[in-house]
Amino acid sequence: MPIVVALVVLWVGTLLDMASTYIPLVSIGDEFREANQIYLADNGDFLLGNFLIINAVFLLGLSLATMFALRKRYMVKNYIRETGLGAYAKEALTSKKYRVTVSIGRTIVFSKEELTSNLRKEDSVSQQVIALVSLLVLIGSVGGMRFLFFVNNLTEYSGYPGFMSLFLQAFPAVHEQIALAIVSVTAVIALYPITYLLLRLTAR
Repeated sequence: MPIVVALVVLWVGTLLDMASTYIPLVSIGDEFREANQIYLADNGDFLLGNFLIINAVFLLGLSLATMFALRKRYMVKNYIRETGLGAYAKEALTSKKYRVTVSIGRTIVFSKEELTSNLRKEDSVSQQVIALVSLLVLIGSVGGMRFLFFVNNLTEYSGYPGFMSLFLQAFPAVHEQIALAIVSVTAVIALYPITYLLLRLTAR
């Protein structure tokens, strides 16, 4: 089920990122550069309360957001199963999408009011489904982004520069918080196609 997959990716990526941040800083006590200064005090001490609260709110908020897709879970599943990535991207960017289904061999006459009402209903339903699919893809991509930061932390802990360090070396004038936001948004956007294909595989 796409909803379950989005949740699993979100939780696994986040928990691995949390572990790779907490263990080197607190349990091992090694010198580890944490780009996200929200977790560090002015004297360099690790703020465990901030760490747990921020991540708990993060997980709770995105997990609850996936529940919106439960209302139309069958339509969401069918849409993902039958729609390729290219079609989804095109429809997600389209502001209007009208569909009228007429049974073959039957002649149906709509009044102007009925036709307008039916078109608006179809447009509302299709746009809702696309919005719910986009929400699931976004949540899955955010989980994937947290997994990439887990890989980044392991790489830096092993003594090699991670992508955060490489970005800061390439753009030394950029503040660390701004660099973190830029890298995070870029990772989420880059993971959109992979997340959609993953959701589609589970919808079959």
